Amino acid sequence: MAAGPLGLPEIAWIGVVGVVLFVVLGPKNLPKMGKMFGATMKEVKKGMNEFSDEMSAAGDAEDAAPEQIAVEQASVVTSELTVEELEALLEAKREQAEAQPVVDADRKVAKIIYEDEIDQ
Repeated sequence: MAAGPLGLPEIAWIGVVGVVLFVVLGPKNLPKMGKMFGATMKEVKKGMNEFSDEMSAAGDAEDAAPEQIAVEQASVVTSELTVEELEALLEAKREQAEAQPVVDADRKVAKIIYEDEIDQ
């Protein structure tokens, strides 16, 4: 079925939907909803383009030489934190958590259980 110019039934449906939206949302909220819809569609399109780019990059990576893949993996490994750095981050987080008062009782119980597991 070929997509041609809009006929009378299509124009009527567009009008009915427009009137319903105008009545439901009101004249003040209708432009806001239109902007939100436009922004959402822009984000969806952006996400689809990023996904497409990643998929094509993955396809290109399969075609790459094994040596190139090994170099890329090695660069990822060397950019990770060392054990000492991770322990320092954990200690800083623990000190930060102790400095803040606990408001939620469940969170306090979870913290106690977590600390017991770490000590073992």
